[in-house]
Amino acid sequence: MEAVLPQPNLPSTPPFTPPKNSPSAKPRTTKNIGRFSINDPFLAPKSSRQVREISEFDLGSVEDLSPGDSETETSNKVTPVHIPETPFETEYSRILFQAVDEVQSLSSLGDVLEIPQLVIVGGQSAGKSSLLQTLTGIPFPVDEGCCTRFPTRIVSTRTAPGTPESYRITITRSPISVKGIVPAPKGYEKYHRTGGKLTPDNFVRIIKEVSAELKIRSGTGVDSRNFASENLKVELSGPTRTQFSLLDLPGQFRNPRGLKQEDKDSIEDMIIQYIKDTKNTVVSVVEASFDFVHQDVPTLVSKHGQKERTIGVFTKCDMIINDLKIANSRVRTGLGDEKDEDFILPNGWFFVRNRLSTDPEDFDLDEEERELFSKYPWNRLRKDRVGTTALKDYLSRFLDSKIRNAFPKLRQKITNRLSVSRQENLLLGDPRDEHELRLKYVTNVAQLFKTQVEQCWTRNGHQHQALQILSKQRYFSEAFRDVLTNCGMAYQFQEDAKVDSVTSCTRDSDKSPPSITELIKFPGDAYSAYSHLPKVEGWKVLIAEIEKLMPGFGADQLPTFFDPSVFPKVYQLQVTKWWEISKIYLSQIHGAVQDFMLTVLCEVCPRKGATGKLHEGLAKILQAHFDQAYQITEQKCEERCRKEMKCEKLHTILGSNFKEHLRIRQGARWLEIFNDINKNDAENFIKESLKKAHWTEGDYMVYEVHDVVKGYYECILDIFIHEITDLISSFVSGPESPLQWLNVQNILDLSSEEIELLGSEDDYTRNRRKDLKEEIKTFETALQIVDKAARDTRDLERN
Repeated sequence: MEAVLPQPNLPSTPPFTPPKNSPSAKPRTTKNIGRFSINDPFLAPKSSRQVREISEFDLGSVEDLSPGDSETETSNKVTPVHIPETPFETEYSRILFQAVDEVQSLSSLGDVLEIPQLVIVGGQSAGKSSLLQTLTGIPFPVDEGCCTRFPTRIVSTRTAPGTPESYRITITRSPISVKGIVPAPKGYEKYHRTGGKLTPDNFVRIIKEVSAELKIRSGTGVDSRNFASENLKVELSGPTRTQFSLLDLPGQFRNPRGLKQEDKDSIEDMIIQYIKDTKNTVVSVVEASFDFVHQDVPTLVSKHGQKERTIGVFTKCDMIINDLKIANSRVRTGLGDEKDEDFILPNGWFFVRNRLSTDPEDFDLDEEERELFSKYPWNRLRKDRVGTTALKDYLSRFLDSKIRNAFPKLRQKITNRLSVSRQENLLLGDPRDEHELRLKYVTNVAQLFKTQVEQCWTRNGHQHQALQILSKQRYFSEAFRDVLTNCGMAYQFQEDAKVDSVTSCTRDSDKSPPSITELIKFPGDAYSAYSHLPKVEGWKVLIAEIEKLMPGFGADQLPTFFDPSVFPKVYQLQVTKWWEISKIYLSQIHGAVQDFMLTVLCEVCPRKGATGKLHEGLAKILQAHFDQAYQITEQKCEERCRKEMKCEKLHTILGSNFKEHLRIRQGARWLEIFNDINKNDAENFIKESLKKAHWTEGDYMVYEVHDVVKGYYECILDIFIHEITDLISSFVSGPESPLQWLNVQNILDLSSEEIELLGSEDDYTRNRRKDLKEEIKTFETALQIVDKAARDTRDLERN
């Protein structure tokens, strides 16, 4: 049974009260800002077992204070506060962290699967290396400058008590392509160093080895290579270490001393790409003593990233302790009073002191930071926002929350990618060095195509929109029926009279002719394609046309008689637009079926990649059969239209509908005549009625022709629509449909030369098959890791 990860109660984000300049900010209280606020869910205790008690200053007011007020009003109160233990020290979080790190280590799956990570960005000399050394315990060679020449991923894990410290260092492929930085030659993946405790000397030596592996050559010459995009991965473990993971990027710089100008652009491009990646939380490191106008990284973060994914850190705060103007400015930024939008961050700012190369070995950074930030103006800041320990604690909780939120979706992402890789591998098939193997490969794709098409025919509603061909057919067919029914005639027929009683009736003779624009629901819909058709003329114009024809069709007849061939002549006038309307309908179906055919082919045999050659060959064959089938369908439709447009004799077998409709219309005509005669004179009423209603009467003959043609037109219209839509249905899904051609039998009928052209493979295909096997193996391993973590955390929940 599939393991399902239980959902813990996760802390919400963000953990920082929005600055009052922020649109989402609420008025902030000016007193009693302690360790917790309602916007600090990361810091809220979870249980009595997970808390420890410490003492902390009650900060009092956050309004500007004078130096004389600060120490007496803000540093005397002591309030006990509970904070939870470091989250990655819990078994639940350790399991998830370990699983995420293992998956992330599998051939850069972290980028493929969007695993959350912390990314450290900052300018050169911003104090990143010193900060990282404090956060991770890694002895970064601050003065060497080598480590900033490539991204460095740091993973710290805690092992069981009593186990020795150890490190493992490797080089991994870059998940991005950086402008101006050529990927390092292959072979660096084999670099591997392990050992016990990582000393500064060892780390310096390792960095130099990695620089050599990545072909780093300092200088401004043509052959220089100052930076690499590959990642140095440093894994540290030990019983006293904290679970942690972050990615440090090379520092941004303005003046490329000893470097090439294009290096500046390359590093900026690298930083921007990592900033834009939504899975990354950016830790923006800024030197407190620098003026904001000289800080490029916050501007890049504001321009290209999302501030909700950014955490700010001011370093070297001890360097401006004697410059109250700058110090107060930084404090105002930390309190959310900054006017520059680039420096307003929903997750807020942290303030730290960096270790210096001149600090003694017994230097206690925590103690120094406590002393520094207890003085004005730093004592105006929240205590959980000052010091490296507070920053480390916050980053740990932030990453823990991100991992917990992302982990339930991780399995689905891995499963989806595994399914895609397996499907592509299935399509590639086994190596095809012989005719039988090539034939098997092509017939396999043909069978997949046939199955997919049949599923779309029988389970239309279960397909995604691009494959709902029957829905599109119905949509275009309904538009065809509506247009032909309402606007398909050249002239409007007179409306049928409505019988009001036995002796009277009324007729709405002033109704406007129907218009295509009345049918169009929105621009570009199926009806819009018919908008150019000639408008329907009014019924009086039709009556006038009949009156013009009547003398010619009565000249060779006895007086008061006319040739009945006038009926098909008038009918021909009415159906002149049928072929034009049918062609538009055919064109719409042509586009829908062609798009559907190529979409299905892309699904079973992708256009790009190793199946591209087969896709191209099958697409040409399918298109040829499609064109042939469409031409036949078009000819049949045109023949059917021409049959009506050149009608010489009306069909005599129309069923009872025609006779019934004609009887009703003739009866209505009689009632109309009766309405115009004086009914009080009975003898004259009968005489005048018989005279006016006689079929030889001039006006009555014209309307008789009109009524006969109208009845015939309406009967034939339904038959015509049915026959045309049947031809279309046969083209879409009938036995002769072009969608029926790609099947196993037709592939078997192809010559060996044709199979050779379709099924042979090139070097790309062979290499892709090899890569796919590695991908599948990697995703299967990742799936095992995630399922094990899900089972382990579920067991913890049960216990």
